[in-house]
Amino acid sequence: MPYQPCRDCGFQVLVQPTTFCPNCGIYEPFIPKEVVEKIDAFTDPQGCVLLASMGVGALAGAYWGAVWWGGWGAVGLILGMPIICFLMFAIGFGLWNDRKKVPFEQKAPEFLKKDEELITQRLQELEEQEKGIATARTQIEQETATSGWTEVAAALEEAAEAIPEKRQQYKVKLWAIALVRWHNTLEPLRADWDTMTVPECNRRIEAARTARTKGEALLREWEAQTEMLEVSEAQMTLARLRDTVTACNQLLQALVAKQAILALKEGDGNLRLSVGSLPESILPDAIDLFNARVAINEFSMTLKELESEHAKNTPPGRPEGTKKKMKGN
Repeated sequence: MPYQPCRDCGFQVLVQPTTFCPNCGIYEPFIPKEVVEKIDAFTDPQGCVLLASMGVGALAGAYWGAVWWGGWGAVGLILGMPIICFLMFAIGFGLWNDRKKVPFEQKAPEFLKKDEELITQRLQELEEQEKGIATARTQIEQETATSGWTEVAAALEEAAEAIPEKRQQYKVKLWAIALVRWHNTLEPLRADWDTMTVPECNRRIEAARTARTKGEALLREWEAQTEMLEVSEAQMTLARLRDTVTACNQLLQALVAKQAILALKEGDGNLRLSVGSLPESILPDAIDLFNARVAINEFSMTLKELESEHAKNTPPGRPEGTKKKMKGN
């Protein structure tokens, strides 16, 4: 199976092409955690120095052993221990050098969790702006007798009206992240279709049912947020979720049919059920919505566009999240 769960976050990644996990950003996410821990232990600087020191110590021990024992034992120590010393020193230095080639501490420049944190930060900034504007408008209402406040009041009102739209634009990005992660649970379920075994098919059926339940719960949650549906991107994301829930049902039916085929093949040799006898609508070839990697690329592009617009609206030299608040001072 070409997919493996990321050792840190469980995101399904392809074994060969993937260098970093698209969700949490760690290096070579398909390598098991216990293997990484062993590599870290063997390539730890203290361990490398210890091995090299043991090599030097072995050489010193060989010298004093030769002086103490003398005879053929001394000859054996003199000839053998330098070789052991060299090997231990080389292993210690080699492991230290290999550590530089396996940068498990390195992370991808962009990944979903990082984007999620950025979006959460922007939503917090908008909340702070909204509170600051509300406070400023309350103070200005007490100065209505002074005509000089009219322009400031109008600017605050305009800023307040813009915040809900910006909040929706960032919230729909959280929808997109949730959809990508859900797609990711579905994509591996149709991999290696022709070589699937009965136990693997049974496991995938349970996984597809779990995914369907998750998708249906997301659908109910998003449909209930009627204020979000005013944003065209939210409508598109919701439509894609509906289509994918339908495709998930198709995939589940295809897996159940696959299970029946495999059961008959393992049973009576005279009974056969061909794939061609299945309804075309449940064949895995008809399901083309589970490409999480493409969805991640699309999401990254739209988030960059939104951040670019955010940067344009933030004056240079002024902390982000204080622009509207300062207008009201």
